[in-house]
Amino acid sequence: MRRTVASLAAAAVLATTAALIAPAAQAADNLGKWYYLSNGTKGGPADVTFAYGRSNDVTLIGDWDGDGKDTLAVRRGATYHLTNRTTGGEASTVFTYGRPGDVVLVGDWDGDGKDTLAVRRGATYHLSNAARGGQASTVFTYGRPGDVVLVGDWDGDGKDTLAVRRGATYHLSNGTRGGKASVVFSYGKADDVVLVGDWNGDGKDTLGVRRSSTYHLTNGTRGGKASIVFSYGKAKDVVLVGDWNADRKDTLGVRRVAAPYATIRGDGMYAVGSQAPVGRYKAKVPAGSECVVASLSDLSGTDDSIIDSAWADPGETIYWDVETSAAGFWTDGCGSWTQVFPKDTPRFVSPIGDGWYRVGIDIAPGVYKVVAPSYDADAWSCEVATVSAFRGFQTSFSDSYVAWPDEEFHWEVAPGDVGFYADSCGTLTKVSEAPTAVTEESAPSAARAADDGGTGAKAHSVNPPRSTGSELD
Repeated sequence: MRRTVASLAAAAVLATTAALIAPAAQAADNLGKWYYLSNGTKGGPADVTFAYGRSNDVTLIGDWDGDGKDTLAVRRGATYHLTNRTTGGEASTVFTYGRPGDVVLVGDWDGDGKDTLAVRRGATYHLSNAARGGQASTVFTYGRPGDVVLVGDWDGDGKDTLAVRRGATYHLSNGTRGGKASVVFSYGKADDVVLVGDWNGDGKDTLGVRRSSTYHLTNGTRGGKASIVFSYGKAKDVVLVGDWNADRKDTLGVRRVAAPYATIRGDGMYAVGSQAPVGRYKAKVPAGSECVVASLSDLSGTDDSIIDSAWADPGETIYWDVETSAAGFWTDGCGSWTQVFPKDTPRFVSPIGDGWYRVGIDIAPGVYKVVAPSYDADAWSCEVATVSAFRGFQTSFSDSYVAWPDEEFHWEVAPGDVGFYADSCGTLTKVSEAPTAVTEESAPSAARAADDGGTGAKAHSVNPPRSTGSELD
């Protein structure tokens, strides 16, 4: 419930909980807005990745709603934007506390299971027991004005209290009051970056030290050897501590500037995981090329190994989900694939033509008018589809419609749709901001298109999707 990082030499760079640093010092750096959270004290890929706030925000960590999970808050001056999710998006709570120049601490000061703020002014601490402005609940003095301060539940009573660090010696207090320390001990080196967390789930916070990207965690408030040693992330990562999954054990997270984009380059067959990291990918088909992509049940290279496939024409955008249910990923003529994420910044494409689109990212929800082109023996008649996943023609479409040449109809792109697909339909025109209501009388659930310019009561039947090889006579 208390998330502190301390370094006598590098606190201004590495202490992103703002427990030990002047806010202006941290905000001056471009620390990034991407967070990689691990649910174990081990190396390997992050368990949760998301973006939140701005690249130069001061970040705090705490359990703001008492659900047992730590989440983020960002500080802008004296205003705090708390979120109760590790998914990005809007803040759950916004309030103002203290002054813009205050040093801020986070802890559960009253043992109610919810973390709140405190501000430090010299050696005096102003603790609040609620996520709101107003007067402090507790004010006391502890240590010296120049002390490095840590926050933790040192005795397992459910309440966070302070510790001061002087070199490699730690003075822990078990009460929110002045006076002598309850426990004094030495650990690590004077220039170590220090973490605080409950590493073993016993309810007591203890220390860890960071040396480059290696972490030495101890499960006792004493000197001696580390209980756990492991590596995670990169040497220059900003490190965070929290219980991200409510298992009562604190683990690490890192904050980085760049989005964690993986890239799959060039034609070939790739093993899922080791060569093609799991995720959603985007490719822009090069000019003069025909893109074909497939998921594979094994790496034999035979047609029998194909689970599903799709293709795209030159200049079109195509997406593909690399999933653990497949052993391999095969791509030919598609160019490079770049990983994408649900919280990518929307950049609506204009005009809307053939290709694959993410709803809310590439194409806005609404109702679109489609006018199928005249018959062309070299092209399919117009097909549109609602995409539930980017896995191929056989398994991606939840609704689809194949139109006759010169046919005009309307198609609904709903806010909850994953994606949208169009082929040989020319340019689509948005005619309504909000999806129109489709009643049982006016259209079956399997179709989203209606003739008579979208105003008639009759619904089109759904023709077989392109992947079946069916053609209109």
